[in-house]
Amino acid sequence: MKKIILFLILTLTFVSCSSLENNSYSDSTNSSTDSGILKEWTASGSTLTFHSSENKNSGEIFKVYGKTIEEPIKSQSLEAIKTKGSLTSGYGIVFGLKDDKNFYSLLINANGQFTVKKTIKGKSSAIVDWTKSSNLKKGLSSANKLGFTYSQNTKMFSIYINGKKQSTFVDYTFLTGKRGVIVEVGENESTDNLPVEITYKKLQ
Repeated sequence: MKKIILFLILTLTFVSCSSLENNSYSDSTNSSTDSGILKEWTASGSTLTFHSSENKNSGEIFKVYGKTIEEPIKSQSLEAIKTKGSLTSGYGIVFGLKDDKNFYSLLINANGQFTVKKTIKGKSSAIVDWTKSSNLKKGLSSANKLGFTYSQNTKMFSIYINGKKQSTFVDYTFLTGKRGVIVEVGENESTDNLPVEITYKKLQ
């Protein structure tokens, strides 16, 4: 079972036509580097990469939010590549985020599975259980596009993996919120033998 030790929150504005390096970063722990971003994250162009700190991040969850203000939920997508770490730990996007204990998340893993979770008051429940998808590219260093479309009228979410619809659901819990990306670091990850590295590229 994954143990959540710490939430580290960053704010980040994704701008599709400009470099992430020109944006400002902040975090709730005041442990940022001189460049203004936590040392676990580096930005370059339209990509953002997470690098675990050896022996320090095991069991933690890290989130980076792409918006600093709440807005109505709308369609969202990105490309994610996990190059180091466990095949089973999740990574993906967060949306409808109110704070670090209330949000939706769409996660994939390098084992060819995806899930959708709803977290309320810090407790997560599955809207869509971990499900195998033939559309997910398995293994480390595989690039996968993930995201969802959303209907304001019906409140229906449609989950897509590499352009193929996987699942739909209707939920009214969070109608507005922030959005961005998430990394789950497993209990046995972020060690000398199993560091974690994931790169995200903004698509929408």
